[in-house]
Amino acid sequence: GESPRTPPAQTRGTVDEAWTPPMTWTAVQKLSSSELRRKKRRDQVEERCFWMLATMLDTYGLGGLYCSQTNTLQDCLERFRRTAYQLLPKLMVHLESHQILPLMYAMEWFTTLFAYNLPTKTVWVIWDFLLLKGMGFAHLVGVAMLIKLESALMSAHPERLLETMRRLSWEISGEDIREICIKLAKDH
Repeated sequence: GESPRTPPAQTRGTVDEAWTPPMTWTAVQKLSSSELRRKKRRDQVEERCFWMLATMLDTYGLGGLYCSQTNTLQDCLERFRRTAYQLLPKLMVHLESHQILPLMYAMEWFTTLFAYNLPTKTVWVIWDFLLLKGMGFAHLVGVAMLIKLESALMSAHPERLLETMRRLSWEISGEDIREICIKLAKDH
């Protein structure tokens, strides 16, 4: 006859409780319930993240960055441009002389809250800073990034300025950005 681990000929190739050894079936059930618990936890984490984002959009003023009926993004870009010209006039003139306008790089920084352009650890530090100080300081984060990148951008090949900016942004630490932002906030 056939061993208990081999399904009868008529059920060969299909999963059937009748031929699955008890130990294997118990393992399948445990695995299934374990998968369900993991899925439930994952769903709970996703739901918490959603509500955290909703809170940030509503409570901390981030929603204005994405609303066409407000000037939040425009204001942030303008404050960034003014502060950058005030603190880094040579760099800003250098960038603009090569047709690299703040809108070409800073818009992405602000609309993604720097998440697309910086390492995750750096982003967490920046978000912590912004939640603590307020979104009115977002432009200072952008200026701090330029301060960190200034010497590399001044010496970069003109045709590779944006590429250099994007590549070197991944090397910026959150602690450096936070320190520069705190100093800038005190001075302005």
